[in-house]
Amino acid sequence: MFYGWFGLADSSSMRLLGGPWDGLTEEDWQWYLGLYAEDAAALVREPYANLFLNDMTRDMPACYIAAAEFDPLRDDSATLAAICEQYGTPVRYEVFKGVIHAFLHYTRMLDEANDALEHAATFYRQQLGLGPLPS
Repeated sequence: MFYGWFGLADSSSMRLLGGPWDGLTEEDWQWYLGLYAEDAAALVREPYANLFLNDMTRDMPACYIAAAEFDPLRDDSATLAAICEQYGTPVRYEVFKGVIHAFLHYTRMLDEANDALEHAATFYRQQLGLGPLPS
């Protein structure tokens, strides 16, 4: 999972980060939510959108969670990783330093973007018992 919204309605990263530079001003955020539902406010009550409404004490798949240091959604990732750790779900949580939300779009310019994709692939290959990535 890459720098997603997993259900937090408020957090320190939401209050401190996000702006016109990454397309996540409050107005932008409301626009994105409106793309997912006719009633954006209803998303916080939907377990398919708000993962934190679900029972994550069991039957959770392994999770690779990548967060961006300067992302207003960073705390969603940290919270999901903490829940996985608390209940023994295999998890790898990484915060990529010096990058903003949507940094994966810049694989030609940012080593961190390529590292995140490689780390995710390696994590899931390990979970499936497939070993390291081929050279």
